[in-house]
Amino acid sequence: MKAKLSTLLPPLLASLVLSAGAQSTPSLMSYQARVTDAGGVLIGNSSPVNRTVGFRLYSAATGGTALYVETQTVTISGGEFSVLIGNGTGVTGTPGPSAPASPIRKLDAVLNATAYEALYLGITVDDGVESTVDAEISPRQQMVSGAFALRAKVAEGVKNQSVTTDMLGLNSVTLNQLGTDAVNSGKIVDGSIVTSDIGNNAVTSAKLDSTTIGFWTPTGSNVYRNGNVGIGESNPGFPLNFGTANGDKISLSGNSGNTYGLGVATNALQIHTGASTGNILFGYGSSAAMTETMRITGTGNVGIGSVNPQAKLDILGAVTLNGTAGRNYFKDSGKSDGSGLRVGEAWSMYGVYAETGTGVLGGAGGASLQNNALFVSTGGNVGIGTTSPGMRLSIADGSADGARYGS
Repeated sequence: MKAKLSTLLPPLLASLVLSAGAQSTPSLMSYQARVTDAGGVLIGNSSPVNRTVGFRLYSAATGGTALYVETQTVTISGGEFSVLIGNGTGVTGTPGPSAPASPIRKLDAVLNATAYEALYLGITVDDGVESTVDAEISPRQQMVSGAFALRAKVAEGVKNQSVTTDMLGLNSVTLNQLGTDAVNSGKIVDGSIVTSDIGNNAVTSAKLDSTTIGFWTPTGSNVYRNGNVGIGESNPGFPLNFGTANGDKISLSGNSGNTYGLGVATNALQIHTGASTGNILFGYGSSAAMTETMRITGTGNVGIGSVNPQAKLDILGAVTLNGTAGRNYFKDSGKSDGSGLRVGEAWSMYGVYAETGTGVLGGAGGASLQNNALFVSTGGNVGIGTTSPGMRLSIADGSADGARYGS
């Protein structure tokens, strides 16, 4: 016996949207109908009966393959029944909401799919005879919108965070769909925009706020800017300004802890290495090929001309001390290269004289500087006018006989 629908309330095509932060909108569709047998007698007319009812969605009015199938056990009373489509059970070998359906497909996945221009609902009602196959009631009912459901095409308001990334397809929101100033930094999550999200040349200087972003001008693979740069300083008065706070300012090697770099302490400019084994070098050339002229070791020794200073001051070469009234010139007399002024080695003082030429201990300037006016040997003897003192103090008076006086 073939059942038929004598009265059918048109099914509503609803947009099933999940609201973030609130209870989810049920993925169900309300459906009511009145059903009779082939003779026009209302099913369940004398008393309610339970019948299996099948619901199928198609993209065509006739024929085709069902996009969604479910069955429900429905109580029919006086020919009428009311169900929530989406609460049913899947059917073997067809797409549906639960096992044994294959594949598993939810109702909202079909209703919200953009691939279908129209959807049609097909109904089957069990006639109570197990030996017969229940035929689909004809015609299928097209899914339509209720009057106020059309208003859903216009969004009057969207709650905060109700639209998530998963709800937006690629390229679904274009520039002409956004109002001026509709998207600001407060609406963009940190790290949510990556390089692949921005087209080539999409962001130009005209789209950036120059009052908050300091522009650098590209020139080839380099950049430059005219103006001052502040790091920790909002109003830099110098080409590069690190502000007034103490602490590390520049790391030349290393990212934390002990580093090679520059810092500032109270009344002090700091130049530091990462360990006591590190040295600070001065010289000329380049980092890869530098000629060293001075070194300060991590232990505090200073070498001028010496790459391995063994004392607080280690000088390789002659030393000249200049003053306003005169100057002192010291040289190691024990070494042919004139290297160093060190305790324990013989050294001579080549004159202490005034710039006016009036000599002191060494006579006038010029040639007198080539004569040893005062000499101290390694044995502790002192010679005045002689480089060979034979006793603690030897004085040569410069006469022809080379007389010496001593004690």
